[in-house]
Amino acid sequence: MNASCFKIAILLVGFGVSLKCSAADETTPSPNTNSTLPSLAPLPSQVIDGMQKFQALFHLTDNNKISYKVTVDYPPNPAAADALDKQYATVTDPPGINRRAQLASYTQRLRRGSRSDFIDTLYVSKTSKLMFEKVCEDELLKGYDTKVYFTDENITEIEPSAGIVTIFPRDVSRYLGLMNNFPMLYGALGYIPDKILLVKGDAPIFTVVNKNMPIEFVLKLDSSQSLAETDELLPGNIKHSVTKFEYSAQSHLWPSRIKADGFGSTGTLEGHEQWDLLKIENLPDGFDFSPKIEANYRIVDKTASKTSN
Repeated sequence: MNASCFKIAILLVGFGVSLKCSAADETTPSPNTNSTLPSLAPLPSQVIDGMQKFQALFHLTDNNKISYKVTVDYPPNPAAADALDKQYATVTDPPGINRRAQLASYTQRLRRGSRSDFIDTLYVSKTSKLMFEKVCEDELLKGYDTKVYFTDENITEIEPSAGIVTIFPRDVSRYLGLMNNFPMLYGALGYIPDKILLVKGDAPIFTVVNKNMPIEFVLKLDSSQSLAETDELLPGNIKHSVTKFEYSAQSHLWPSRIKADGFGSTGTLEGHEQWDLLKIENLPDGFDFSPKIEANYRIVDKTASKTSN
């Protein structure tokens, strides 16, 4: 097991932002048409092309730094804990690092269910540039920092505490949580919808589709045209996640509270997230959206299937 995979295992990253190790690199669960979740009701007949309306509602107008307190609750998952126990059986402790004990602590948390806390910060520009930062608040990994840079060429994840850099192809399915929470970031994340349909009414509904992803996003607005709920659907109208939004006077674009439930292919609850807005600031002058890679960092390049030290 490599160091990056170990880090991800104990980081307890929420289901909303999927920073995964290569041992479990599926981007979405397999569709299951026998799911017990109900299908969506038939759509009303007043359906039109919603691309222009979507762009008018969800676009970045300022350069901002937006911070959220994120809490992730996981129900008990003994099957996953058993699988990881087998995977970790061959892990050895490097000099001065008690890795086996940390891994055992992680699988125990899986068995009994757990809660993890993070500070998530979005650095965004109105020109659709994005850097995302996640700082762990848990006692086990308090202060562990991951910075994610979204460039035209790739996605670069930097873990300064571990001295590791992982470079991924531009695969937006790794960040479905950001897409569910913040549709104004579609462009920055590299997600270009093929089709956006709008169901007209007092509370309009957008359906967003990209032919290269087996996922459909259903965005439900309230009567004030603010995003009230996002449903992430797998083929067969199976709900993979449901995200709901609240707003304050501080911003109509950035929700003051986000609550999200993630489901397995059989409809079982896999996790719950809550995002509470901490503050919205102006982006510092001259903020650089280019990755900062120190000379001594270990680089794992998944775009070219090669690793350098």
